[in-house]
Amino acid sequence: MLFRGGGAVLCALDYQGKLISLYSFTLEALEKKRDELYFCPTCNERLQVRVGKKVIPHFAHYPKSNCSQSRGETWEHEKGKLLLFQWLKRQGYSVRMEHYLKEIQQRPDIYLKINQKRMAIEYQCSTIPIHQVESRTKAYKATGIHPFWVLGIKHFNPKTSTSMPLNSFLRTFLYYFHDHYHLYFFDANTNHMKIASNLHSLTPSFTTTYLHDRSLKNLRLSDLFSFKKIPFVNSNWRYWEKLMYTHRTQYRNHVNAEHRQFRQFLYLRGLHFSLIPSICFIPLPGQITSDQPLYIWQTKLWVNHFLDADVGETVRLNAVYNRSTINGFKPDLVSDYLKILSELGYVRRISNNEWVKLKHVGFYNNSEDAIKNDKILLNILKK
Repeated sequence: MLFRGGGAVLCALDYQGKLISLYSFTLEALEKKRDELYFCPTCNERLQVRVGKKVIPHFAHYPKSNCSQSRGETWEHEKGKLLLFQWLKRQGYSVRMEHYLKEIQQRPDIYLKINQKRMAIEYQCSTIPIHQVESRTKAYKATGIHPFWVLGIKHFNPKTSTSMPLNSFLRTFLYYFHDHYHLYFFDANTNHMKIASNLHSLTPSFTTTYLHDRSLKNLRLSDLFSFKKIPFVNSNWRYWEKLMYTHRTQYRNHVNAEHRQFRQFLYLRGLHFSLIPSICFIPLPGQITSDQPLYIWQTKLWVNHFLDADVGETVRLNAVYNRSTINGFKPDLVSDYLKILSELGYVRRISNNEWVKLKHVGFYNNSEDAIKNDKILLNILKK
């Protein structure tokens, strides 16, 4: 048993306002500390010291406390933070818990130095506003500290062994290494790190991935950043073909505002959303950073800039960068999309932001033609 009771607090303020923890003291020293004054960093209430043979030394609130930690709301966080700290300590890193960074007035859960590099590890169990994540990430980077966010296990909800839902909150924690996207989760109950690598968004809420489940006993910090890129596999293409077929053949009466606006955008131009060109369904790795369905923005781009342009006409398009990953990678979805169209022979790049239309691609006349051309394009993209 790691902790006794709920609301364990690993770090507390002493009477001088200095943050301390108990994990490194001997039992004899810990007994002496029972009579000293310690206060909660969250609510400033006095804390008690808990020590035992089967309990990791920690602080705890007295009964009837009103602090959120006394109600056990941060138990997973405190436990996981300690396990991660001990894991890094065993690897020989210079590591601290709740180290105060005066220049940005923040206390990362874990702070460590690797040669000349500094890293702040945040174990994020609760759901907090996205702007807070972005603000803290920006502050760390401004001082040359590499932020590493690890999510609590409640955020890990795979649908299958190769897929998981993704929302705006999870997208905030994406990393980009070795030409593919990653998310990191830690289960404080099992002491296992779960890594989602090779993430590909097929819809805003459905993402394919390779899931890795590793015990901290058999894992080193460097292993977290060594997963190799794996090509878009056949099972993904089959699912993608099914999505396209559904879009062509099934009409949904109840759609969200974004889809209603998209249908209206096409209707005003005499076009139907079920007959959009196949080249407006092209999956892109960077799509995972976007909340908008790819067929909506790809269709709008083609309709607004290429549909009515003459073959041989030059089209000017500026780069449109999507949200950045935690480690600073910003995909340019428009350029990535047009590069594929260039490889397929529909456009040709003549400068950084200029493209020449090489072929006319219009909307289909019926769903049969659309489905036939979908299959032709998919077979080309698979090669």
